[in-house]
Amino acid sequence: RARQVMEKIATSLRDPQGDTSELIKLVYTGVDHPDEHVRQQGWRIITALRRPGDMPLFIDAIGRETYANQKILADAITRLVRAGHADVAETILPLLGSTSAVLRSTAVTVLRQVDDPDKLIGQFVEASRTMAPLVRERALETLSDLGDQLIGPLLTLMESQAPETRMLAITLASSLGEDRRMV
Repeated sequence: RARQVMEKIATSLRDPQGDTSELIKLVYTGVDHPDEHVRQQGWRIITALRRPGDMPLFIDAIGRETYANQKILADAITRLVRAGHADVAETILPLLGSTSAVLRSTAVTVLRQVDDPDKLIGQFVEASRTMAPLVRERALETLSDLGDQLIGPLLTLMESQAPETRMLAITLASSLGEDRRMV
C-alpha cells in the first residue's frame, strides 16, 4: 500500500499544475518507512528535487541505508556539489574523516567527479594533521582508492613548508605502490 502511495505521489509531482507541498511532505515521511522500496521511491523523488538544503539529510541517511539507496543518495550529493549548491570542502572533508566506511567511500566517489579534486585532496591532507591517528589512517586509506588521481596533489604536498604535511603526503604516497613520479 505504501509503495502504491509513493508511486502516485511521484506521478502527481510530475504534474506542473496544482500545489504539491502536501505531497512533498508525504515523501519526506516516506524515507523513514521500514520498507526499503518505499524509502527508495522517496529518495528518488527527494533527490530529483535537487534542494541544496537536503544535503544534511542525505549525508545523515546514507550511512544507514541499503546499498541501492546509498547509490541514489551518493549521486544526489555529487549532483549538488557539482552544481555548486554545497561547499565541497565542508561536505567532503568531514565524510573522509568519518568512522563509517560508507561515508568515506561516498566522499571518494564525489571526489572523483568534482572539477578540482587536487585542491580538495590538499585541503584534506592539511586538515588531517589535527585528526586522531586512527581516524586519519582510515581516511588516508580510503583516499588511496583514488590511485593516480592522488599523485599530483601528493607531489605538491611533499614540497610543503610544514614537516607534518610533508610526512603525511609521503606516507600516503608510499601506500600507493611504486610510481616513478613519487620516487
